Amino acid sequence: MDERKRRIISRQIRITKLMIARIDREQKRIEQNQYVRFLVLLPLLALAFSFPLFIIASAMKNFLL
Repeated sequence: MDERKRRIISRQIRITKLMIARIDREQKRIEQNQYVRFLVLLPLLALAFSFPLFIIASAMKNFLL
């Protein structure tokens, strides 16, 4: 009976370790996706913020000339 309990507990520990490893892999994948999304959105944000500045600068150039 004692050997059987020990085997059950060791199997549960093994299953728990596998589940933790799976969760860690999934978390790492999610973090990488967020990093890629940030790298893709960064140039788009730069364009979105620079476009109004470009319009203002060209309007001021026309006004000053």
